[in-house]
Amino acid sequence: EEYNSLSYVLNSIKQTDNEIVKSETSKKSYQTALARNRKQQPKVSKRIQRNEHPRFLHYMQIGREEKVKRLKAEMQKLLGEEEKYVGTIKALENSLIQLRATRQDLQAKSNRRQMLYSTSKQMFDRVVKSFPPTSRLQQILSSIAAQALEIAKEEHLLNQIDQVIVTLRRAQEYYQQSQRMLQQARASNTGAAFTNFADGGGFELLETMQQANRDQLINQAQRPATEAGIIMQQAWTMFPSIARQRYPAICSQIGRAPLPKLRSAHFTNTLGVKFIAGDIGDAFNDAYAAGKIRENMDIVRQCMFICDNQIQLLGALRQAVASTIETMTQNLEKLKSQEQSERQQIFNTNRANICNHYATSVPNSFSATATAIPFSATAPAASSSALYLDASAPPRYSTLVSYQQDPQAIPPVTLTAPCEHSGKDTHSKQELYNLKLILDT
Repeated sequence: EEYNSLSYVLNSIKQTDNEIVKSETSKKSYQTALARNRKQQPKVSKRIQRNEHPRFLHYMQIGREEKVKRLKAEMQKLLGEEEKYVGTIKALENSLIQLRATRQDLQAKSNRRQMLYSTSKQMFDRVVKSFPPTSRLQQILSSIAAQALEIAKEEHLLNQIDQVIVTLRRAQEYYQQSQRMLQQARASNTGAAFTNFADGGGFELLETMQQANRDQLINQAQRPATEAGIIMQQAWTMFPSIARQRYPAICSQIGRAPLPKLRSAHFTNTLGVKFIAGDIGDAFNDAYAAGKIRENMDIVRQCMFICDNQIQLLGALRQAVASTIETMTQNLEKLKSQEQSERQQIFNTNRANICNHYATSVPNSFSATATAIPFSATAPAASSSALYLDASAPPRYSTLVSYQQDPQAIPPVTLTAPCEHSGKDTHSKQELYNLKLILDT
């Protein structure tokens, strides 16, 4: 009942936090306005002083008296606003003090509510564990374990797919690097062709440098493209084979790894043709290099398309696995809810049995002998103990009864005499009924 009576605490904490934020925001805005007001007051005061006591050409100012009156009215307004701001800030500070005190009190109640929940859950679990589990509970627990295992497998599969996607993105970056190099080579080749057409023999050195840079970029573009193909092959060695069994439709097109073979350039041949045929040889070299660049760019573009397509397919596979995990998680939550319901049923059933057991009549002349022993080896006897009935009691009451002497959790048991660890005490019918109340609690 106390736990349920504190159900309002969480919403109250949220509302109090919002009010604290609003009050702090209002306080800052009023403090800003107050600072602006106090910054304006000296300026107005200086203007009043200058117009009330004019010097030199200020004597010739028209309407000086009216201006002084207007400035004094403005000064009075600033002073009134200052007083208003100070009062408002003071009220907000007092309000914040009260709100923070309320927040602290609500937090204490929230902690108390959490403690009550933990205590109740511990008592509930202890009672349920003291009875053998039902067949339905065993079946539910088995299903929960199996479902959790399947979720773990799917999550592991999802992590493997993520690793493959990351590897393919690395390959994609290498393809992009190769494409950029080929674009630079095409730009150098275009510059060399233009220089050869327009120089008239005066820029041979520049043309030769452009051709050398072009051939170098064509050859350099081969390395990242080849590296990308190798990385894609490595990615498919990491791809989990179990995914093809669970998702055959999506995985049917997954696993392509192109190995691009780009054409290379030889600057020695370029120089030979240049020296033999002159500008005509340069034109031939530029046209031939343009064809190589175009062919290599087509190959790299096709490889990039395949890589992008594989990444998209892996994304679809990842989405399917994530959807499966979500469905399994929902089923697991349902199973846990069923487990909690079954545990509650076990608790209610055994509680009803105990209540019915103690509801029967007790002999008027009945007495039993009880012995108090420590609840744990480390806990003091005054704070926690266990009480059980010995064999001299009637069979109906020779059941082990455990309780915790916590005044805030359960009502204390009234004994007719002090009970020591090795001593014995005779309990009446009323005291045994008190034990029944403890079990109910």
